[in-house]
Amino acid sequence: MSEHFRYPKESFEWQSFARQPWRLRWRLRSIPNHFGPEFQEFYALLGKSLYWNAEEIANYQWRKIAALIAHAAKTVPFYQRWFAEQKISAGDIRNWVDFQKLPVIYRSDIDQNLADFTSSEFKLHRGSPASTSGSSGRVLKFYRSWNTESFRRAVLWRHFNQIGYRFKEPRVSLNVAFVDAEADLLYKYDPIDNLVMINGRFLHASTAKAIHDLIKRFKPVMFYAHPVALATLGKAMEEVNLPPLNLPVIYVYSEVLNQATLKIIRRQIGVNIFDHFGNRENTISASQLHCGNYHINSEFVYMELTPSPNQFEGQPLHRVLGTNLINYAMPTIRYDCGDLASEISQCSKCKIAHPTIRFIGGRDKNFLVSKHGLLHCQFDDFLHKHGIEMPDDIQIEQVDIETLILRMVAGHDYVLERDEPILLGHLRDATKGWFNIRVEYVDAIQQTPGFKKSKVVSRLGAENLESTKE
Repeated sequence: MSEHFRYPKESFEWQSFARQPWRLRWRLRSIPNHFGPEFQEFYALLGKSLYWNAEEIANYQWRKIAALIAHAAKTVPFYQRWFAEQKISAGDIRNWVDFQKLPVIYRSDIDQNLADFTSSEFKLHRGSPASTSGSSGRVLKFYRSWNTESFRRAVLWRHFNQIGYRFKEPRVSLNVAFVDAEADLLYKYDPIDNLVMINGRFLHASTAKAIHDLIKRFKPVMFYAHPVALATLGKAMEEVNLPPLNLPVIYVYSEVLNQATLKIIRRQIGVNIFDHFGNRENTISASQLHCGNYHINSEFVYMELTPSPNQFEGQPLHRVLGTNLINYAMPTIRYDCGDLASEISQCSKCKIAHPTIRFIGGRDKNFLVSKHGLLHCQFDDFLHKHGIEMPDDIQIEQVDIETLILRMVAGHDYVLERDEPILLGHLRDATKGWFNIRVEYVDAIQQTPGFKKSKVVSRLGAENLESTKE
């Protein structure tokens, strides 16, 4: 990777604002005012609803669900046709038992006919195109209303506030590699959010000191990034003997948090780590709080579990169905999110009544498919339990139903004759001896879109989760 970078002309230092007064106005502008009246309304609601009891939450969700179903039955071709075929009306869906009679919607349904799920009142609700990242498979195109994005942003800021971060406090993020004229910038600065965005192109040992110095100079309260990106920065810092950053709040998202990744983040970046579990379709949303549990953002989504043929550690798993309560441009009711969970329950550790959900894998499609059934691959955690921190990077790829590749970047102290048999033995134990395994040594693990380095790559696993329909 190149280590040649330049600093932006528009920096976060106050002298930079003196040269450009208009940027100072942005820096001092209120974030709620900047985001607009919808955001302010939703943010105020979320401040109050956090303290609702279980009955208040359920009543709110049913009012939103009932209104969404009525809208879908009136304006969305798929639901217009379904209600006609069933010879019932939206008013016949009177309770949660009736709600479960509505059809489950799958990613493939939307992918094959987007117009079928788009409301005829699309323009009224200011619908705009969106898509998934494609990092776990085919890109899915869909629509969401203006209010959906405003509400999502309000949910995000409520979570920020809950974990100790406030409007306008300095924040830093790790971004995907910048492109075109910005490709060689080390960072960009957003004065509205008071946010430094670091260029993922320079996330390696030769530039770790520059990034470390930048963060120390900016003094952020929160670091916002994918966990593997943070772990990669932590490893680069260690390689050149840089001291830990010890930042107050670490906010991660989009990936399964394993123990090995958590250990390097805590050691080099900060110990107070909070996770958000959501999807681009905005049909699932759960935020990890100080209790350690993932509380469902019940004002934004309704989440339910449906039986799955899969098990994890002898316990039955369930497929996660999500309904966004706000998206009137393209209502997707009872949408199969492609994720698995073991339970939805009340929190036993805090007083917040919003239910908690326990996800099991799925986010990186980190399941292997064998002749004996589905296996949740946790090799990284397995190594961690045995006190093994090498090699620098590992990845498991499933070639076919019988074969795995153990792909790795060997660490400086890696000894082939000594260490390879140990790693292979642990991988065989972690995968129950169900696979033939071969080893490949590489210079780097390839990134997926969104700056991810998936620990497990299994086309069969992803296809299994996509195709399992009850």
